[in-house]
Amino acid sequence: MSWYNPKSWGLKTEELKSRNIDEVLRSLVSLQNTAAGEPINESTAFRSPTFYAAVSAISRTLASLPLDVIRTDGGESIKDTSHPLYKLLVLRPNEWQSRYEYWATAATSLLVHNVFYAYKNQAPDGRILNLHPLQASNVKPIQNERMELEFEVQRGGVVTVEPQSKIHRVLMLSMDGVNPISPLDKLRESLGLEIAAEKFGAALFEGGAIPKMVIKRQGHFKDTETYNRFIDTFMKAFKNKKGTAVLEDGFDLEKLQMSAEESQFLETRKLQRSVIAGALNISPHRVGDLGRMTFNNVEQLSMEYVTYTILPFLLAIETSISRDLISEADSENIFVKFNVSGLLRGDSKSRQESLKIQREWGIINANEWREFEDMNPIDGEAGEMYLRPLNYTSDSEASDSIAPIIPDPGDEE
Repeated sequence: MSWYNPKSWGLKTEELKSRNIDEVLRSLVSLQNTAAGEPINESTAFRSPTFYAAVSAISRTLASLPLDVIRTDGGESIKDTSHPLYKLLVLRPNEWQSRYEYWATAATSLLVHNVFYAYKNQAPDGRILNLHPLQASNVKPIQNERMELEFEVQRGGVVTVEPQSKIHRVLMLSMDGVNPISPLDKLRESLGLEIAAEKFGAALFEGGAIPKMVIKRQGHFKDTETYNRFIDTFMKAFKNKKGTAVLEDGFDLEKLQMSAEESQFLETRKLQRSVIAGALNISPHRVGDLGRMTFNNVEQLSMEYVTYTILPFLLAIETSISRDLISEADSENIFVKFNVSGLLRGDSKSRQESLKIQREWGIINANEWREFEDMNPIDGEAGEMYLRPLNYTSDSEASDSIAPIIPDPGDEE
C-alpha cells in the first residue's frame, strides 16, 4: 500500500473533498491501529524490540559482506576491480552514501516492505553514474497492457512515472510478481501486542498499573473532604521518606506484591518474540531468546542463519543486479556475488581441519589456503602446486603409466 496515495486509504473522492486534513489523518491512523491499541507503520514498527533486533541483525550482516564483481574468461572466474560496476556497487553507490550505508538501507527496506527501489542516474551514453535509494512507500509499481513495468515515484511532492529501465528493483515476496506483500500488514497485530506489553510492563514498574500498598479501615469516611484531607496528610508525611508510618483509628497498611513472572509477562513476551522472529525467518537467539542456545549448537545455528536467513536476500539482490545493472554486452561474462565465506568459517579448529583435508586431496593449493585465512601468497611455484595422493590417478594417466605387454616369441611356439 502506498500511504501517499489517498485512493488507497479506503475513502471516496467525495469524502476526501468534504473532509479537512485532521479528519483525513485520523482516518489514515485508524487503518494502522491494532487490537492492542498500537498503530503500526514503517516508523512505529521499530518500537517492537524483536522487530528492531531482527532488522538490525540482518541489515548489518548483509551490509558487512564483501561484494565481488566476477568476470568469466575461458572457464576461469576472475575478480574484476576495473569494471564500472565495481565502483558503483563496492566503492561509492552515490554522492552521500558509503557501500555499507547503501546496502544497510537496501536490507532494511527489504525487511520492512519486501522490496527495495533505487533510481539509476545515467549518463547520456547509458552508463550508470549513481544509484539513489527511493522510499519504498513512495513508489507504486504498475504493469501496463504490454506487461511492462512502470513506477509512479513521489519525490519532493512531485509524482513522476519512470520506466523500468530507470529503476533498480529488488523484490523478495509477492503474489503477482509486481506488488510486494507488506510484512507490516501481516505482522500488525503481533507487533502491536509486543509494543503494548512492553508499555504495560514499564507502567507496572513505574507504579501506574498497580498501587504499591492499600490503606484499610473499618467503616468509611464521612465525606470526600475528610478523605482527601487524610490522603494529603499521609502523602506529605511519608512520601519520599524512609521513616515508619504510624496509623491510628483502625487504619492498616497492606503491601501489594506481584511475582516476576506476572509483572514482566514473561510468557507473553517470549511467545511474541518467537512469533515475530519466525515470521522474519530469523533464529530466536538472534533476537535475544537464548532458551535453546547451548555451547554445542552455537556453530550449527550460525550456519543456519547464513543458509536460511541471509542467502535468500543475497540471491534476490544478485539476480536483480544481473537484470537491472549489467549491460546486455556484459551479461554473458560478468556477474556479482556476495562473499559469505567469512560467515561460514566456523571455529578455528574445525576450519583448519577442513582446509587440511582439501589441501591433502588436491582440492586447494597453499596460496588458496592462505587467501582464505587473509594471508599473503607464497612467491614462486610452491604456492600454486596441488598435492595428489599417490594411490589416486586419472584414467589417461593410468593408461600412460601401464607398460605395453610384449608377447614372448617363445609363447608362439
